[in-house]
Amino acid sequence: MKKILSGICIALFSFSAFALKILDYAAPEEDEFVLYIDAYPWGPAADRAVLNCGKYIEESELDYKDFEVSVTYITDQYESSRFAIKKGERKVIGAYLCDAFGKRIEEKSRYVCVEFEIGEDVPNSNPFEKNIVLKSTVSPVYGLRIKNGKLDTMNATITDIVSPKAGLFKSAEGGTEELKLKYTYFKPENKTDKKPLIIWFHGIAEGMSDEYLPLLGTPACNLATDLIQSKFENGAHVLVPACPTAWLETTTVDANGIRIWESVDFDAFEEALSKPIRGLTDFLGVTEEKEKKETTPVATVSYYTETVKKLIDDYIKENPDVDTSRIYVGGCSAGGYMTLNMILQYPDFFAAGFPTCEAYIDSKLKDKDIKVLAKIPLWFVHSKNDEVIKPKKHDEATVARIRKAGSKNIHFSYYNDVRDTTGQFKDADGNPMVFDNHSSWIYTLNNYPAENGITLFEWLAAQKNAEAAIKL
Repeated sequence: MKKILSGICIALFSFSAFALKILDYAAPEEDEFVLYIDAYPWGPAADRAVLNCGKYIEESELDYKDFEVSVTYITDQYESSRFAIKKGERKVIGAYLCDAFGKRIEEKSRYVCVEFEIGEDVPNSNPFEKNIVLKSTVSPVYGLRIKNGKLDTMNATITDIVSPKAGLFKSAEGGTEELKLKYTYFKPENKTDKKPLIIWFHGIAEGMSDEYLPLLGTPACNLATDLIQSKFENGAHVLVPACPTAWLETTTVDANGIRIWESVDFDAFEEALSKPIRGLTDFLGVTEEKEKKETTPVATVSYYTETVKKLIDDYIKENPDVDTSRIYVGGCSAGGYMTLNMILQYPDFFAAGFPTCEAYIDSKLKDKDIKVLAKIPLWFVHSKNDEVIKPKKHDEATVARIRKAGSKNIHFSYYNDVRDTTGQFKDADGNPMVFDNHSSWIYTLNNYPAENGITLFEWLAAQKNAEAAIKL
C-alpha cells in the first residue's frame, strides 16, 4: 500500500500483516520491492531489498551509488496514544541484477537487489523498535523509498518481508486456557525417527507481542540451521516461546496486587527508565528491602511457568517423533533465569540445560535448589565483563555451589569479553569485533563453547538422562 507522509510517498507496512518467509513469496510488481531481514550478532537488520524496476536493465547501467534510500518509522511511544514519526536514510553499499527472488544473474533483468549498510551502530537498519529498556515491539510502520534518478525508477511499495533463517520457523499460540503465549517452532524434515526437542527462552529485550523477534533479536534462528541441526543425528525440534513482558515476572504479588519481578541487579538499566512498571522497582533491586532480599534465599516462580509447561506438553503430543527422554532447555539473560526456573519446577522433565548470562541471582537459590540443579547436566556460558548480569552474583557463584554439591556433569564457558566467532565482523585492525559485554548468547547460538574438543551442542545431543550423560 502507499500513503503520503509529509509530502513523501513511502511504502508502509506492518509486520503483523506479513508472515516471514523463506523464498516462496510472490514476485514484486513494477515499482514494488521485497525486504529481507536477517539476524546479526547485535540484533535484526534489514540488509537488502529486491526491486522490480519495471523495465529491463543492463549491467552496464547499474551503479549502486545512484540509489537513494529514505526511511520512515511510525513508532508507538510507550504510555502515549500518539504516534511519533522518525525519518532517516539507508546507505546503499551494493547492487546487482537478479531474478525475482534475489538470485544474482548475468543477463539483463527487471529485478535488482540493493544491499544496505548494516552494523551494530548503523542507524535506521533495525525495523524492530525498542521504545524503552523493557518494552520492545515491531515498529508499527517501517517505510522505504528507493530511488534511482539515472534509471528513472522509484520503488515505494513493499509486497513482502523475507527472512531466510527465521522463515524456517512457523508460528502458533498455546498455553493454558487462562494464559496463551505466541511461539515459533521448527520441525526437521525427517518425520519418522525420534529426535530431541530444544526449548529456547529469549532475553528481556525481546519481550513483546511479536513472536518472531526472539528469533532475530539474537541469533536464535541458528537453532534451525545446519550449524546446530547437524549435531543431532536426525535433527532436532526447536520451540521458542514469546513472553509479552519478561520471564522474570513472578507469581508473587505486592500489597497492591501487582506481580513483582525477580530482582536481577540491572544496574545498567536504572537510569534509562523514567518510571517503574509492573513492580519494576522491586525488579531493579532499588526498594528499601534490597539488602534483605539479596541475602535471603527465596527461589521465585515465574508467572509463566505453568502456561509454558502446558505449551511444551501440547507440542510433544502433537509431534510423536519427539524423544521425551531428550528435552533440552536453554535461554539467555532473563531466558537463562527461565531455564533454571523450569528445571527447578520440573526437575525430572529435562535431560539437560544450557543457560547463558543467566539472570537468576545466586542468593535467591536455596541449598535444596542447588541439589536439584546438581542432578541435571548443565552448561553455563557467560562473559566476565558483563555489567548487566554480573557473573559473580549469578552463575559464577551458582556453578561453584553446584560443583560443591557433587554435580558430575556441569560445564562453564567463561569468556573475558564477547567477540565475533564467525569471521564476518572485524574491527579496524582486522581483529574479531568486540560486541556488547552482555551478549554471551553470540557464543552459545554459534555453537562456539567447547570443552575437550566437544562443542556445546555436540555435548547436548549426547544427553539423555542423568545416568547416561557423557562426562567430558
